[in-house]
Amino acid sequence: MLRPTSLARLLPVAFLLLVVLTGCRTYGGYGTTEEIPRQMEQAAQQFADELARAESSVQALSAAVAENSALEPLETRYRDVIAQHEAFLEDHRAVADRFQGSSNYRALNRYYGAIIAEQRLIEKRYEELHLRIQRVVSGQPERTPPLRASSYINTPSYYDRLQNRQALSMQDALRGL
Repeated sequence: MLRPTSLARLLPVAFLLLVVLTGCRTYGGYGTTEEIPRQMEQAAQQFADELARAESSVQALSAAVAENSALEPLETRYRDVIAQHEAFLEDHRAVADRFQGSSNYRALNRYYGAIIAEQRLIEKRYEELHLRIQRVVSGQPERTPPLRASSYINTPSYYDRLQNRQALSMQDALRGL
């Protein structure tokens, strides 16, 4: 026979088991399914603004290529990144339109996370190109990544941000700053 103390111990376990078996979802909150599509549209608009800045930067880079032919491969690479940026922007706008009015929190959250990840990827590519342009303009040799002692060593995902490094603009890179 169960005593009251053993029943009190089993009650939390039984409740947890009931929650798991019924598939209760505890993620998201009230109003998040309405908020995420707006955030998607806002992210797409910011991404479009960044594309406009990148297109003006490539014009400045093209003018610099006339003076320094060593920048020509970097200009080609910059134009490739702009093409990727445009393709991602079209996809992001299509996803934002597709999920307008959707109530599927999991899908909204997954696609919004993918949009943000793709935007960070493009932003990182621009930053890397700006640094390479700066090295070419200032006459510094191209840095080669150091050899790693093991393939299991990972750099923390936000390590560069922890170094508090300012973003390098195309104009600063072309001046060699």
